[in-house]
Amino acid sequence: MTAAAQVLVRDGYDRANTGLIAQAAGVSIGSVYQYFPNKDAIFSELLRRELDAIVMRTAAALSAAIDGSLAERVRAAVGAILASKAENPDLHRVLKTELGRLDGARLLKALNRRSLELTADVLAAHRTEIHFAEPARAAFLVVNAIEGVVQAIVAESPGSLGDPAVADELTAMVLAFLRASPGRRD
Repeated sequence: MTAAAQVLVRDGYDRANTGLIAQAAGVSIGSVYQYFPNKDAIFSELLRRELDAIVMRTAAALSAAIDGSLAERVRAAVGAILASKAENPDLHRVLKTELGRLDGARLLKALNRRSLELTADVLAAHRTEIHFAEPARAAFLVVNAIEGVVQAIVAESPGSLGDPAVADELTAMVLAFLRASPGRRD
């Protein structure tokens, strides 16, 4: 998977092939074919692993902050997401642009579902600190807002992924949203 990530970042999806991946891994192409029928299968597995790692890291951060305030738990989750992307921002940028070819819709839907469940659980546990009657709706908005901001950072300013100020600012944005009183509908 490390070799596949290197090839994908270096050569892009269209130029990548199993031969380049095998060469980067230092194995024969036959060895690659023992495990994967083609480059799409390799890159789909790479994408799945990367998405799973983000969710697992975020879940672990939330679990470690289980007794913390809403602010502490949001900061832990945001920090975990940013740290995951900071490990290889070039890979995350390329994966985002190639998702349609890599079974991305299905994988992203599963990631989104898991992220929504984690977030809804946190918000339900801190219901008295937020101004939303439905934690699931708030979770949907929070997850998608964070994802949008993080993807913009990955694309435009990947060096700032490890900046604690970015994590603090994103945390403040989420908390301001969660603590704001939704407007009345007349």
